[in-house]
Amino acid sequence: ETVAMTMLEFDPARLGNRGPRRYSYGGASRTLHMMHMQGWAKLLDNEAVNSVLSAMYPDGYLACGGGGDFVLNATSTYQSLHLDIGGPVHGLEKPPGIGVNFVVEDLSCSDAPLRIVPGSHRD
Repeated sequence: ETVAMTMLEFDPARLGNRGPRRYSYGGASRTLHMMHMQGWAKLLDNEAVNSVLSAMYPDGYLACGGGGDFVLNATSTYQSLHLDIGGPVHGLEKPPGIGVNFVVEDLSCSDAPLRIVPGSHRD
C-alpha cells in the first residue's frame, strides 16, 4: 500500500501512468520493476511458485521483473488482451518467460482482470 499511496500523491488528478486511474508499479520505478522491494521478492520465493518453475525449467531459471498494476475503483477503461513479451512465441518448446500473478483483492468472474485463453501458447 505504501508504494501505491506514494504514487497517488504525485497524481492528484488520477491520470494514471497506464491510462485513466490505472497504474503500473514497475513503470513508476527507476529500475522498471519492484524486485528491490523486500515484499515483491518474497512473493516469488515460496514453495508453490518454486515447484512450478522448477518443473518447467529443470536446468534453472532466473526471476526478473516484479512489477504489477493497480486500478482504482470507478475505472471505465480496460487493458486489451496482450502478451507481455514481444516477438513470436508460438512453436517454442518452452515459454521464454512466465508471468506469475498474485491477486491481492477479492475478485469475481465478472470483474477479474486476468484472462487466460486455453491453448493460446500453441500454434
